[in-house]
Amino acid sequence: MNPRHICLICRNEIPHPGAECPHCKSRISPRAVVTPQLLALIFAVMFLFFVTTGFLTRSFRQERRSRGQQHYQIAQTLADYGYYDGAIQQYRDALTFVPDNPDSRLGLAQALYALGRFNEAETHLLDLRRADPTWSVVNRLLARTAARRGDLNAAISFYQTAIYGRWSQHPVENRIKARLELADLLRDNGEMRQLVGQLLELLDEVPRNADLRQRIAWMFLEAGSYTNARDLFAELALGDPSNGETLAGQGQAEFALDNYAAAREAFLAARRTGYQSDEAARLLELSTEILDLDPTVRGLGQRTRLRRSQELLERTADAIEHCRNPQGEHFVGPLPPPPPPVDALLRKVEDLLAGSRRQNANEETTEANIALAQALWKSGEEICAGADPPDPALVHVLSALSR
Repeated sequence: MNPRHICLICRNEIPHPGAECPHCKSRISPRAVVTPQLLALIFAVMFLFFVTTGFLTRSFRQERRSRGQQHYQIAQTLADYGYYDGAIQQYRDALTFVPDNPDSRLGLAQALYALGRFNEAETHLLDLRRADPTWSVVNRLLARTAARRGDLNAAISFYQTAIYGRWSQHPVENRIKARLELADLLRDNGEMRQLVGQLLELLDEVPRNADLRQRIAWMFLEAGSYTNARDLFAELALGDPSNGETLAGQGQAEFALDNYAAAREAFLAARRTGYQSDEAARLLELSTEILDLDPTVRGLGQRTRLRRSQELLERTADAIEHCRNPQGEHFVGPLPPPPPPVDALLRKVEDLLAGSRRQNANEETTEANIALAQALWKSGEEICAGADPPDPALVHVLSALSR
């Protein structure tokens, strides 16, 4: 079957392609349509279409960004004034227009956290962390949420990442704050070894900040790092001798190190500045009592040392008796007899004290009295186990003598 040929103008049949149409007298063929001029026109129209489409798309996206920014600014203002419920809605609206805006998502997480909606906040924070694992603000907030739910290891890890991560504003100040938060967390959870490590790192970051260094010194004291605390307090006291709190801290560190004379001097210096503290006053009194009881203090004469060793014996025996009968005269009924070793030592001390005036003031007698007091205290440890120290000064002296 022969193909039919159609006129492109009037759509009537023509004999063959390119033939003159008997109806409209035209000679346009399909090949004649694709001319350079026509192609240029088509491309011009297409270009205009793409330009118009791109312009409209950019305008649409710009409008969405603008609307998102408006909602974000409103949310920030509401959050600054503590209206977190309204801020949350505005942050969500901002994310509706610009879903990939990390600032809006972070603001939403912070507002949720402020309202105690920690699980929701954590979901958004984890999304942000996947996009940027080094964002310090995100990691610090994740550390706080982990600490709240009791996941100490996760909290420590997030804090470490925050400390060494990327801070967009005030990196030094924020790094110090994050490390202090971590130090507080470690202290509250009894992780004293890790706490000391963090405090040593902090010292390198705050070389000229006396207030922070004093706070670090107190935390050293809480962590049981008494030498570091003593050295730091002493350094601060040299820079400001009139700071009574620093001097009291130095006194507490010296006391913990059994340096009772240095502790007393520090507490007295603190008191001269006008500083008052119940703990400082208690430790000053206790330091004085310890120094007045200790027979091994340097510079004492033989008679003084002998008298102190006898007092040490008497107070040790009294402490054991107190542990046996904390109620004293109010106790009704016979006391159970002490263990035989304790009973034998108590009798020996009683006989020795009865003839104390006949003791010779020499080194051997004094050392024998000290040894007997130590032996009695050691033998009565089971009796006094769990009881409050009846004589704190005695306990400290005996503890120091045993080392």
